[in-house]
Amino acid sequence: MILFQSIVKELDVVTNNNVYYPITGNDKREGLRFVSENVIPIRMKKAPGSEASSFWLDEMFKSNTPKFEEDLKQIKQLLERGAVVVFSPSLLGEDIEKMRNVCPNTSAFIERKLTAVLHDKH
Repeated sequence: MILFQSIVKELDVVTNNNVYYPITGNDKREGLRFVSENVIPIRMKKAPGSEASSFWLDEMFKSNTPKFEEDLKQIKQLLERGAVVVFSPSLLGEDIEKMRNVCPNTSAFIERKLTAVLHDKH
């Protein structure tokens, strides 16, 4: 089951340890806002931060998008098993607006794949 929550706080993650929270991750696997067994980083950029230099580039589209799909697969599997997954724009995709300017093809791919998961019947 998918739940939408506009803002997620650390208390939400700690209190609801059987609920899963996907968050924006990066290739370095650093700088994550929350770290817990029920927090699932989805790689969407090279490094932590919101600067253009932290985003993937469209020139690396073919090598970057499989990483995103691999991580997103975990969310799909959880949903298929009936787990509760909370999607929050404060945790996942918070930089998508900036990414549209830096890597438009990559950001369009990410948005399309996220939309498909969010609107799929589970």
